[in-house]
Formats: sequence, structure tokens, C-alpha cells
Amino acid sequence: MPRLILKSRWDMPQTLGSLLGCLLLLISPSCGSWSGNPPSNQVITESADGSQGTIDLTIQGLGTSTQLADGFVTVIDKQGDVAGRLILSAARLALGSIRIRNDQRDESNRALLQGPFIVDLLTSSVTPSLSRLALPEGQYKDISLRYRQLEKASINANDPLKGNSLLITGTYIDKNSNASSVSIALNVDDEISLMKEAQTKSIDVQSGINQQIIIAFRMDQWFDFSGLEADFSSFSGKDINISSEFKGQYQKIQEALLSNIKGGADFGQDEDRDGKLGRHEDNDEGNDDDDESHADH
Repeated sequence: MPRLILKSRWDMPQTLGSLLGCLLLLISPSCGSWSGNPPSNQVITESADGSQGTIDLTIQGLGTSTQLADGFVTVIDKQGDVAGRLILSAARLALGSIRIRNDQRDESNRALLQGPFIVDLLTSSVTPSLSRLALPEGQYKDISLRYRQLEKASINANDPLKGNSLLITGTYIDKNSNASSVSIALNVDDEISLMKEAQTKSIDVQSGINQQIIIAFRMDQWFDFSGLEADFSSFSGKDINISSEFKGQYQKIQEALLSNIKGGADFGQDEDRDGKLGRHEDNDEGNDDDDESHADH
């Protein structure tokens, strides 16, 4: 990917003598040197010494330890038992920005992808596609994702994601085979940080090297209500429609869902180049609890 370097025009030496003097002495103001910060009309996409690497990002939805190809996730009740399964017809996020950071205290915008982006976790696709990121050499421990409410100009007027930043639809079938239609449309104003307390890996950006980094949403964790105050049990056989305006039990389910989305998101390098984030490739590989499905509950 070509690197863009725009520089302000310097006053060129008028004579060969002044040019030679500038080259030899390297101290003449006529060489266009400056002290402090570069002029404001400079855009430099590489580090001061030219040491720069690149990153390609992929976002995917995972069911168990593989890509979410079967279209359903397990639902766990408050007691920690399997309550049923949710057959998904849509699982989409609207993101306003994606940033790669040294850590959670890093507020720079040097590695920023500006949206809105629509992420379809059932197909592991992003619209528009993510550009390749170039950033200075170093260790990067965090990727942050900010939700964004989609406005009319950003999406088809009839799309149910319009006016929201999270959409989940499908059919919930409980352990007694009772079916419920599910529609969850939320306007979320929040940022997801993928840095973990038990983190054992980071992104090691090296000059001239491109890396394949995967952001994975482990969706089997989204509907794990173990130890929480609300679950799907009271909706058995009834439609489940949840929006940001709903309170009470609906709000508790909403809060649990958003917390589970955060907790079940990982990133890591696709070391075996198979296009999937394996359980030993994520940024907290020592914590396998968030890599396992709940099929054994």
C-alpha cells in the first residue's frame, strides 16, 4: 500500500553555491529545516525513522471454536443450565470507529479506522471493507471498537438496524421445544476495549511486515445468563422483543447481553493463516474460559 507523505514546499536555494553550502553544513535555515513540530499542512503516515508495519483486520462471529456456520448459539439460564438454543437470522453491529492502541490509556488517533462500519457476524463481513492500517513499530495491546447509531443517510430506510447500533433476530427454541420469535434492537453508546486482565499476547508491529489480525466475537457467551437476575425462561413460547426503551426485566437482559458481548470479544494474530481465531491464538490464551462453548453445561 503506498504511503502518503505530503510535505510543505521549501524555498529552494537560488544558486549552486548556496545549495552546496546547505548540503555540507546541514545547518542553514534555507534547507527548510524546523524546530519543534512539523508545519500544520504536513501529513506523515510513518514514524520519524521510517520504521513502520501494516495490519489487515478481519472481524468474525464464532459459535464454538470455529466460525459461526450453523447459525445458532446456546442459551444458558440463571442456574447455569442449558435452556435452549437461539437460531439466528441476523447478528449485526454498527461501529463508528476502530482503533489500535498501545494500551487502554493511549488516546492517539494514529491507527484509526473511521466508520460507520456495518459488521455482519453471521457472514463475518464488514461494509465498507476495512482498509489496511499502517503504524509505527511497537507493541500494541488493545483494540477499541466504538458503537455508532446508524442514521438514515448511512443505511436503507427500511433496514431494522437504522436508528440502532446492535441488531439480533432469530428464533429461540427452549429445551421443551417451545418456539419464540426474537428481535433485539439496541442503540448502544459505548466502547469495547479488547485488552484483557489476563492478556498474554500483543500485536508486535515490525517494519516492513504485514500481519493478519482477527477480531472475534464469541457469540455462545452472549446468551449465558449464569448467576444473573434475568434470562429467557419467562418468555417460553412468547415473542421476545427488546429495545433500548424497555425497562425492568427487559433492561436486565439487555445489560447482561451487552456485558457478555464485551467479555466474549477477543483479538489475535492468525498464526496458522486459516482465517479463524483459534483458541490458542487470542490475546488471553491462558484463559480458556472465554474460548470454550457452553455445550457441556
